[in-house]
Amino acid sequence: MATKAQLQREVSARGVFDAVREFLARCRQPVLMEAGEQPIPLTEGRYDLEPRGQGCVLHAWGEEGNLVRRIVAIKSEKQSRIEMLATSFGRRDIRLAIVDEANKTGRVQREAGHARFREFLRRILFREYRDWTLSHFTSAPDLEHTLSPSYTRGALSLGREMWAVIGVPADLSAAAIEQILSFGLIWFDYLRNREQDRVLAGLRLFVPKGRSRSTANRLAWLNRHVLRSELIEYDAAGNVNRCDEQDYGNLATELRQCLPETVPAEPVARWMRKLRLVPGVEEVQRPDGLLSVRVRGVPFAAAGRGVLTYGLETQTPVGTHGIELVIRLASELSRFRSPDAEDVQNPLYRRHPETWLEGRGGCAEPALPAASGDVARIASAAAARFDRRRPAREASVRTGSNRCRTGPGDYRPTRV
Repeated sequence: MATKAQLQREVSARGVFDAVREFLARCRQPVLMEAGEQPIPLTEGRYDLEPRGQGCVLHAWGEEGNLVRRIVAIKSEKQSRIEMLATSFGRRDIRLAIVDEANKTGRVQREAGHARFREFLRRILFREYRDWTLSHFTSAPDLEHTLSPSYTRGALSLGREMWAVIGVPADLSAAAIEQILSFGLIWFDYLRNREQDRVLAGLRLFVPKGRSRSTANRLAWLNRHVLRSELIEYDAAGNVNRCDEQDYGNLATELRQCLPETVPAEPVARWMRKLRLVPGVEEVQRPDGLLSVRVRGVPFAAAGRGVLTYGLETQTPVGTHGIELVIRLASELSRFRSPDAEDVQNPLYRRHPETWLEGRGGCAEPALPAASGDVARIASAAAARFDRRRPAREASVRTGSNRCRTGPGDYRPTRV
């Protein structure tokens, strides 16, 4: 005969099992979620639920792994979400949730992404700041204090010193990544008002590798005597690199390897001969050794290493259809991107206006758009007078004159 305690445990276990089973029965797209784990859709045949001990055991099979959890209690239940308390192999107080994704389109994936990045950033902080204590670590929204769920935030403490921490995942948009400093300052002010017994030393910002330039430019304008800051880049493997505070600006330099020039082989060489017959087509050697085929500064094809690709946005290799589509594209560029074009509002005419000066189109003078106020005539005259007016201007600079000569009999005031 079963004792009273055994009957109570059986009723408790049956209550948890029935609650989870009934919730799954009325869900159209149930998804199992756990912090730091990939969401697992609980479709038919991909999970198993059975009562056991003081609760029930849930087996779930996902594409990236399996999950086995003993559910011991129901924390809360709503129409499209049930939150549970579970254990697994000595781990206690594991929070699980089953969400009906049919009622929350896209929200489940966003919450799962935030949870994965939160655990990712937690591992980085534990590794890099072993002697510090991590607190207030969350990505939950706080509309009252203007704290967005897109950013994971926390605080690192060592004695009475405290640093505010905020990180942004790499899969967010460029605009969201660039706004991390604004939300970081809001989070810093929130901690400063809340932690009165600590000294807020500064703000640490974690951004994806190669996405820190805008934030670095803005940090340069902050008063470092009021707020210390550290800008840290991370990669997919969790490696971090602290950015130099003096490395900011809108100028970037790089040294690319200059590869030897390639000579187009057949049938590319034959195609190139046909393209040269189109008015305005010119060839420019690129640093990677390929030939850039352009019309008045706008590249539309690249040739070399036995391949000819074409396209204004994305490059497509020339296939079995031959060169006809490329010739048609070059002809359209030559017709619309011309100083004598009738439609000066055409996108091809207005595309990259600064590149008009790069192409000569086979003419003796640069081919400039006629809509620029007879720029071609002015540029031609200025080039012809360049050598004659240079000595006059140099003499004007040496004598400290406040007038600069721009042409024969033409002076205008200027600062020297």
